[in-house]
Order: sequence, then structure tokens, then C-alpha cells
Amino acid sequence: MATATLAARVAQLEKTVATLVKKQEPGRLRKSKKLKAMAQAPLPGLPKDFLQPRQPGRDDWMTVVGMFDGDEVMKRIIERGASIRRAESRKARRG
Repeated sequence: MATATLAARVAQLEKTVATLVKKQEPGRLRKSKKLKAMAQAPLPGLPKDFLQPRQPGRDDWMTVVGMFDGDEVMKRIIERGASIRRAESRKARRG
């Protein structure tokens, strides 16, 4: 396999992974006693209710406002989303 191209090696790896996933017993991890015990045991140094969901606070949204200001990746994501919306809008108008 040393002479195989990268594309061929990746294709073979994907095929192998797909085969392994098909053989995987559904829910096997959920049935594991060890994993259940780990999920129930509190993590050292954390409060016992750390993993429990909580009700959102009234002002929680304020902590995320401006989180991505000046972030170049986020700017590109926003620009791409706007261009997609404009294209879909033009397409809808044309019928």
C-alpha cells in the first residue's frame, strides 16, 4: 500500500470505517455498566449539580452580545449567509 495514492488510501479507510460502523451494536455504549457508573459519579472538584441542566436566567443573552465582534471568521460566515439569502430572494422573485 506504500505506492497507493493518498486518494486511494483515504477511500480504503472510509470503506473500513463504514464497515466497522455497520457492525457496531446499536446502543452498546449506553448499556455499558462502566459508562453508566462514570456518568453518575460526580467529577472531582465540580459541584454535584454541574451536569444538571438549569433554567436560563432572564439576562443570559446579554453575556453573548458582542462575543464575535472583530472575528474575521464570523464576518465571513455572516457575509456568506447574506449572499445566500440574497440569491434565494432573487430566485424567488423570478419564480
